[in-house]
Amino acid sequence: MKRKKKRKMQYNEEHLIVFLSKKVKNIGDTTAKAIAEYFDSSVVKFSSLESNFEHFKNSSGKPKLSNAQIREIKDVINMYIKDISQPINNLWISVLIRDFVRHSIDELQRTQLENLLINPFLVKSFGFDDHKEVVTFYFYQKITRSIVTSWGFTVEGLLLCSGAEYSDISGFDVKVE
Repeated sequence: MKRKKKRKMQYNEEHLIVFLSKKVKNIGDTTAKAIAEYFDSSVVKFSSLESNFEHFKNSSGKPKLSNAQIREIKDVINMYIKDISQPINNLWISVLIRDFVRHSIDELQRTQLENLLINPFLVKSFGFDDHKEVVTFYFYQKITRSIVTSWGFTVEGLLLCSGAEYSDISGFDVKVE
């Protein structure tokens, strides 16, 4: 069976602008790429407080972004980019780690009893005696699975933006030379 080729993420300035722009509601690939192009794929131009979307319009002259989206882009920039003087790989590392932490906290805050998927047969086989044991067990299971999986993707991204490459060997995602 032939292994499906992964779409390779590029850890450059253009893709960082796209990655950050897509954090904003209703901004997808096409608009995010247009934003990167508008700022000449320069993270410095994109992240400057003077970033101006005044001429970012469609062919009929209408703004491509709402004022709310522009404010949200500026909020995302402030949340993710702390020191624009860093090399692009360092910026990516910082962004990936901030993104992991942010999503982990969101996952913790969203977790409710209703979405723990408690299996009564497993509860009986483990011999849990009270509801606190059951809820604690299932909460830890849900959170650790989610966070460990997310961390794996984050580490892959960290390795790739630090010089590792995708592996052609079945069962391995990246290789470091």
